[in-house]
Amino acid sequence: MKEFSVTLKDGIAKGLRASDRNQINSEALVTCYNLKPAKGGLESYEPLTNPIVGGQAVDWPFPQMFLGQDVRVLATGTDIYELSTWTKSASKLTVTKSERWEFIDFGPYLVMTNGLKLCIRSFGGTWAASDSLSTMPRFSTGCNFNGQMVVGNIKSTWYDCGVGSVAWGKIGDVNFTLDGSNEAGYRQTPWEGSVLRVKKLGAGIVVYCQNGIGLLRPFEQTFGWDTLQDVGIPAKAAVGGNDNIHVFVDTNGNLCRINSQYEIQVLGYDEYMDDMTPANIVVEHDPILREFHISDATHGFLLTEEGLSNKYQAVTTIVTSAGTQYGVFTDLAVSTAQIIVDTMDFGLRGLKTLQTIEVGGYHASGDLNAFAQWKSSKIGSFTTGPNIIVNPDGVATVIMTGDELRVGLTYASYLGIQLDYLTLRFKLSDKRYVRGKYNAA
Repeated sequence: MKEFSVTLKDGIAKGLRASDRNQINSEALVTCYNLKPAKGGLESYEPLTNPIVGGQAVDWPFPQMFLGQDVRVLATGTDIYELSTWTKSASKLTVTKSERWEFIDFGPYLVMTNGLKLCIRSFGGTWAASDSLSTMPRFSTGCNFNGQMVVGNIKSTWYDCGVGSVAWGKIGDVNFTLDGSNEAGYRQTPWEGSVLRVKKLGAGIVVYCQNGIGLLRPFEQTFGWDTLQDVGIPAKAAVGGNDNIHVFVDTNGNLCRINSQYEIQVLGYDEYMDDMTPANIVVEHDPILREFHISDATHGFLLTEEGLSNKYQAVTTIVTSAGTQYGVFTDLAVSTAQIIVDTMDFGLRGLKTLQTIEVGGYHASGDLNAFAQWKSSKIGSFTTGPNIIVNPDGVATVIMTGDELRVGLTYASYLGIQLDYLTLRFKLSDKRYVRGKYNAA
């Protein structure tokens, strides 16, 4: 009986499928664990290291680390610490636990808020907590926009502002009082609900709300407004990034990317994002590797420039120091690695018999098993066959017959892996629907 072969390459390099409505034979993965999509294939996940001397426990979604221009800060849910390299000093402030912290950096002068308290470090290094100031309202989120504070979700009494408002202070001064200079100001967002995050991007500030996303653009001495979309985000921490790019999870469960031209790209992956608790989602950015960690207390995902994968670390915070990435995280599972390729029928209905799986790439000797899943009709679920050792030549003999097939690999360790391609060899054991020449490849 004639044998056919199909090589899977481009789809594997993209990691997890973007939609559960993925087309048959598109090569995307339904499982991609502890491997990361990269140009040319899949590579081992590079785990983060917790740098805090003595360690730091996770109390989701805390702690957070901030590397400011002049000051390093570690913040738990209740305490703010300054760091000497990675060693904690005594707590500078203790407050009631509330939202994730926002860190607004003006060198030695810092403003931090958890929505419940304003925590301010003076130029002299003294910390103080207050409900609000005479010149600045209490707010939930804010950023430094070229020397000007822009904030959102106003918690204290300030003109007619509320949780759906954004406000900005004078340039070079933390003073939000309105006067004839027209530098300080405020406005309401066009949606019901709260402003969850304001974050600098390019030449403006993106305003992430419960029910929409907008843009504050500087205009003369004030700011203009553009609505970007009428879908918001589920939590304050559900967006991460730097001045060049943001990634966020929206309230529809889609993972999205927005660039400095404010073009929003809906990446998808809602079937995986929906596994997470929306209120607990944290998106953290690694600017060196240009990767994003998307986590809640029980799931960890990694978004590279090529695609998405699942990983064993759920990350609360990432910082980069001297070109090295550090983080605080929860280890979720064992350090094996696995892929499962989405459904294939090779362009032919009827039963096919899978003969061998050939693995192109690198792994430790005796470290890899292959398996197949099959079903014999359009209805029903997949049945998983036994694990077959992949021999030193990278070949496993997996004889399995089905109408629709999936194949998978399980690595004993995620370290030292490179997966470039899979070649599947099969025979057409069912010719009921063949009426002429056919080419299964």
